[in-house]
Amino acid sequence: MYYYYAGNQPLSELIINAHHSYFNSIREILGHHINLSGLTLKLVQRIALYEMWLKQLTEQSLSAGLIEEAAIVGEAYQQMNITVKKVQELLTVIPNLHGFNGDITDQGNLLLQGPLTCCIDVIQKHFELYVYLFQRIILFADIEKVKPPSIQTPKFNYRTHIHVHNMHLKELGENSFLLKSIVLNLPVLNIVCQAPTAESYSEWIRILNSVLVKPSKP
Repeated sequence: MYYYYAGNQPLSELIINAHHSYFNSIREILGHHINLSGLTLKLVQRIALYEMWLKQLTEQSLSAGLIEEAAIVGEAYQQMNITVKKVQELLTVIPNLHGFNGDITDQGNLLLQGPLTCCIDVIQKHFELYVYLFQRIILFADIEKVKPPSIQTPKFNYRTHIHVHNMHLKELGENSFLLKSIVLNLPVLNIVCQAPTAESYSEWIRILNSVLVKPSKP
């Protein structure tokens, strides 16, 4: 739940900034001291606190000799540690997407994102692209890496997109799938994508199938 909330928090921020006067007037009417941006960010900020509390609880359980309890809480801490890292990535990815001329806030919720190795149409060379799957569109962006990578988040430069209502999906095997865009009076766009792992592939296929309006053709 936190993962999806954090993924869409930057979209919420864009909407709030676009209608700042309206939301600020509502805040003043209600007598709230914290603006809406601060409220939407609060839930994300709490995740780091949960991680810290679970770590402290694990250490205290070990100190008290509660070995079994410490193991259970320790597993929760490890899972929360992974969640915190994912959330931190999500909060920086959307703000670092450049070159998309459409309204990113009008594409629905961000359902899935991550790097995929892609081959677009007649271009035979494979590229590692960062892919954003929204409810209404899937965006492909080049990854402009920075040096050293630990200092800054990479910049993502928009390359192309497919509207979900025009998209057809075909599984190819070996963690690969084909996305085809068929639009009347326009050339067919084919994008072959390969996921880095079998687990990632399964997640992409599951989410893609869930958003497709009509079944893919064999």
